[in-house]
Amino acid sequence: MTPLDKPLKRQIDVEGQPFTVTLDPTGIKITKKAHRNGMEVRWADLIKNDPTLVGSPESMPAVFHA
Repeated sequence: MTPLDKPLKRQIDVEGQPFTVTLDPTGIKITKKAHRNGMEVRWADLIKNDPTLVGSPESMPAVFHA
């Protein structure tokens, strides 16, 4: 497996809007294309399922449930 040792950027379309997804060693960031501010999540917060990050576990998408 290739280690994630530098930022990896990809473009995605969500409901017709372009977004940039950046994966780096500390976490993931999603921003609207050509913008700087966006949603950022640290890997540690995502893995430990921090309820303050996304609300109660019941409100999380099924893909994040163990």
